[in-house]
Amino acid sequence: MFELLGAAYLAIFSIPLAIIDVRERRLPNKITLPAIGVTLLGLLLANEWQRVGVALICGGALFAIGTGLSFKGWIGMGDVKLLVPIGLTLGWFGWELLALALGATFALAGAFVLVRMAMQKITASSTIALGPFLLMGFWAAVIPQVWSSIAR
Repeated sequence: MFELLGAAYLAIFSIPLAIIDVRERRLPNKITLPAIGVTLLGLLLANEWQRVGVALICGGALFAIGTGLSFKGWIGMGDVKLLVPIGLTLGWFGWELLALALGATFALAGAFVLVRMAMQKITASSTIALGPFLLMGFWAAVIPQVWSSIAR
Protein backbone atom coordinates (compact mmCIF):
# COMPACT_ATOMS: atom_id res chain seq x y z
CA MET A 1 0.00 0.00 0.00
CA PHE A 2 3.05 2.30 -0.16
CA GLU A 3 1.85 3.45 -3.57
CA LEU A 4 -0.98 5.30 -1.81
CA LEU A 5 1.30 7.56 0.25
CA GLY A 6 0.81 10.37 -2.24
CA ALA A 7 -2.95 9.93 -2.16
CA ALA A 8 -2.86 9.95 1.65
CA TYR A 9 -0.85 13.18 1.60
CA LEU A 10 -3.33 14.76 -0.82
CA ALA A 11 -6.21 13.53 1.37
CA ILE A 12 -4.76 15.49 4.28
CA PHE A 13 -4.12 18.65 2.27
CA SER A 14 -6.92 18.72 -0.36
CA ILE A 15 -9.27 20.94 1.61
CA PRO A 16 -6.58 23.38 2.80
CA LEU A 17 -5.18 23.59 -0.75
CA ALA A 18 -8.62 24.24 -2.22
CA ILE A 19 -9.40 26.94 0.35
CA ILE A 20 -6.05 28.68 -0.15
CA ASP A 21 -6.39 28.56 -3.94
CA VAL A 22 -9.92 30.00 -3.91
CA ARG A 23 -8.99 32.76 -1.45
CA GLU A 24 -5.47 33.64 -2.59
CA ARG A 25 -5.22 32.15 -6.10
CA ARG A 26 -2.07 30.26 -5.21
CA LEU A 27 -1.04 26.76 -4.18
CA PRO A 28 1.82 27.08 -1.68
CA ASN A 29 5.15 25.38 -2.37
CA LYS A 30 5.34 24.24 1.26
CA ILE A 31 2.41 21.91 0.50
CA THR A 32 2.78 21.08 -3.21
CA LEU A 33 6.51 20.33 -3.31
CA PRO A 34 6.45 17.79 -0.43
CA ALA A 35 3.49 16.13 -2.20
CA ILE A 36 5.82 15.31 -5.08
CA GLY A 37 8.47 13.85 -2.76
CA VAL A 38 6.02 11.84 -0.67
CA THR A 39 4.37 10.44 -3.79
CA LEU A 40 7.71 9.46 -5.35
CA LEU A 41 8.86 7.84 -2.11
CA GLY A 42 5.68 5.78 -1.88
CA LEU A 43 5.95 4.60 -5.47
CA LEU A 44 9.60 3.62 -5.05
CA LEU A 45 8.88 1.74 -1.81
CA ALA A 46 6.09 -0.18 -3.57
CA ASN A 47 8.86 -1.79 -5.63
CA GLU A 48 6.84 -2.47 -8.80
CA TRP A 49 9.15 -0.96 -11.38
CA GLN A 50 6.96 -1.25 -14.47
CA ARG A 51 4.18 0.62 -12.70
CA VAL A 52 6.71 3.15 -11.39
CA GLY A 53 7.80 3.73 -14.98
CA VAL A 54 4.25 4.42 -16.15
CA ALA A 55 3.70 6.70 -13.15
CA LEU A 56 6.88 8.65 -13.93
CA ILE A 57 5.83 9.06 -17.56
CA CYS A 58 2.38 10.31 -16.52
CA GLY A 59 3.74 12.68 -13.88
CA GLY A 60 6.41 13.96 -16.27
CA ALA A 61 3.91 14.44 -19.08
CA LEU A 62 1.59 16.46 -16.85
CA PHE A 63 4.53 18.54 -15.68
CA ALA A 64 5.59 19.26 -19.27
CA ILE A 65 2.06 20.04 -20.47
CA GLY A 66 1.32 22.11 -17.38
CA THR A 67 4.55 24.08 -17.77
CA GLY A 68 3.62 24.88 -21.36
CA LEU A 69 0.16 26.02 -20.27
CA SER A 70 1.73 28.11 -17.51
CA PHE A 71 4.09 29.82 -19.95
CA LYS A 72 1.00 30.80 -21.95
CA GLY A 73 -0.56 32.20 -18.76
CA TRP A 74 -3.42 29.72 -18.84
CA ILE A 75 -2.64 28.05 -15.48
CA GLY A 76 -0.38 28.91 -12.56
CA MET A 77 2.82 27.17 -11.53
CA GLY A 78 1.09 26.00 -8.36
CA ASP A 79 -1.30 24.06 -10.58
CA VAL A 80 1.69 22.61 -12.44
CA LYS A 81 3.28 21.45 -9.19
CA LEU A 82 -0.03 19.92 -8.08
CA LEU A 83 -0.35 18.09 -11.39
CA VAL A 84 2.86 16.13 -10.70
CA PRO A 85 1.71 14.07 -7.67
CA ILE A 86 -1.70 13.70 -9.31
CA GLY A 87 -0.06 12.32 -12.46
CA LEU A 88 2.30 10.08 -10.49
CA THR A 89 -0.44 8.59 -8.33
CA LEU A 90 -2.95 8.07 -11.12
CA GLY A 91 -0.25 6.87 -13.50
CA TRP A 92 0.49 4.07 -11.04
CA PHE A 93 -2.98 2.71 -11.75
CA GLY A 94 -2.68 3.37 -15.50
CA TRP A 95 -2.94 6.25 -17.93
CA GLU A 96 -6.67 5.61 -18.35
CA LEU A 97 -7.33 6.73 -14.79
CA LEU A 98 -5.33 9.87 -15.45
CA ALA A 99 -7.44 10.59 -18.54
CA LEU A 100 -10.60 10.08 -16.46
CA ALA A 101 -9.36 12.51 -13.79
CA LEU A 102 -8.46 15.18 -16.33
CA GLY A 103 -11.82 14.77 -18.05
CA ALA A 104 -13.62 15.15 -14.72
CA THR A 105 -11.46 18.16 -13.83
CA PHE A 106 -12.27 20.08 -16.97
CA ALA A 107 -15.93 19.02 -17.02
CA LEU A 108 -16.36 20.33 -13.46
CA ALA A 109 -14.40 23.52 -14.12
CA GLY A 110 -16.29 24.11 -17.36
CA ALA A 111 -19.66 23.62 -15.69
CA PHE A 112 -18.63 26.01 -12.91
CA VAL A 113 -17.59 28.67 -15.42
CA LEU A 114 -20.79 28.30 -17.45
CA VAL A 115 -22.98 28.61 -14.36
CA ARG A 116 -21.04 31.63 -13.07
CA MET A 117 -21.23 33.27 -16.50
CA ALA A 118 -24.98 32.62 -16.69
CA MET A 119 -25.30 34.27 -13.28
CA GLN A 120 -23.21 37.17 -14.62
CA LYS A 121 -20.70 36.71 -11.80
CA ILE A 122 -17.77 36.30 -14.20
CA THR A 123 -16.95 37.16 -17.79
CA ALA A 124 -15.15 35.26 -20.53
CA SER A 125 -11.90 36.99 -19.52
CA SER A 126 -12.20 36.07 -15.82
CA THR A 127 -9.91 33.53 -14.19
CA ILE A 128 -10.78 30.80 -11.72
CA ALA A 129 -8.81 28.81 -9.18
CA LEU A 130 -8.04 25.51 -10.94
CA GLY A 131 -6.61 23.68 -7.91
CA PRO A 132 -9.97 22.68 -6.40
CA PHE A 133 -11.07 21.21 -9.73
CA LEU A 134 -7.79 19.33 -10.14
CA LEU A 135 -8.31 17.82 -6.70
CA MET A 136 -11.97 16.97 -7.36
CA GLY A 137 -11.03 15.27 -10.62
CA PHE A 138 -8.26 13.37 -8.85
CA TRP A 139 -10.60 12.10 -6.14
CA ALA A 140 -13.34 11.27 -8.64
CA ALA A 141 -10.88 8.94 -10.36
CA VAL A 142 -8.88 7.54 -7.45
CA ILE A 143 -11.60 6.79 -4.88
CA PRO A 144 -13.41 4.14 -6.96
CA GLN A 145 -10.05 2.59 -7.91
CA VAL A 146 -8.84 2.34 -4.32
CA TRP A 147 -12.25 1.21 -3.10
CA SER A 148 -12.39 -1.61 -5.65
CA SER A 149 -8.90 -2.82 -4.72
CA ILE A 150 -9.78 -2.81 -1.00
CA ALA A 151 -13.05 -4.65 -1.65
CA ARG A 152 -11.25 -7.54 -3.39
